Formats: sequence, structure tokens, C-alpha cells
Amino acid sequence: MEAGIEGGYKKPSSRAKSDVAEGTSNLWGSDGSKPHKLDYSHVYIMASDSETLYVGVTNDILRRVYEHKTHSVPGFTKRYNCTKLVYYERSSSIVSAIEREKQLKRWRRSKKVAFIEEKNPNLNDLSKDWYE
Repeated sequence: MEAGIEGGYKKPSSRAKSDVAEGTSNLWGSDGSKPHKLDYSHVYIMASDSETLYVGVTNDILRRVYEHKTHSVPGFTKRYNCTKLVYYERSSSIVSAIEREKQLKRWRRSKKVAFIEEKNPNLNDLSKDWYE
């Protein structure tokens, strides 16, 4: 896919990935690179500045995070201003991504926070450079 602007966000021209600890999926972007929209689904966690968490699933992580950041879709993340992507992982199928999303949503908040902090200790916005 060529780099450029489409739908208000940049399409990446390169990608990088690294294994998540205990490796059931891959976490892309730990080196600051952008994920490609390929034949993958993603499970992701958005956070607000007050650390309200939202767990979601998508087949287009770039588009979906952009929608959260710009509040272009009404709902929980708009209401609670969840605009920081603090975690995401790739899944090879939408079915497995939905199963993983349900698993994460069942966890207590404290377990979600500990899980995120293992991979992203400062709760940095992993998508901060995706739309420049």
C-alpha cells in the first residue's frame, strides 16, 4: 500500500512488529512505527487522561484509532475522552480477535492496568506519531 492521505489519516509505507511477552499475538508500534491495514484484526485499549479504559476490536486499526481521537463516532470513548492508544495486538482472524476482546473485557480494571503497564509502563500514546 502506498503512503498518502486517505480518509484523514496517513497510510504507512513500512511496518515493524515485535512479539508480545508470552507471545500469543504481535504488538506493532513499540518502536514508533505504524501498523499496516492488512488481513489482520486488532484488539486495542484506549485510555483517557484520567485512565478510563476502553477495550475494542477492529479490522482497521489506523481508521478506528483516528475515529476515537477525533470523536467522529458517538459512544463511550467520545463521552469519556479516551484518545490515547495504550495497547494493541494483532490477531489473524476476526473471530480470535473478538474472543480476545471478550477476555480482556472480563478482567478487573486492576488486571487490565497491570497488563498494559507490563508493555507500556508510562501509558504512552502508541499512536501519537501515526497521523502527522
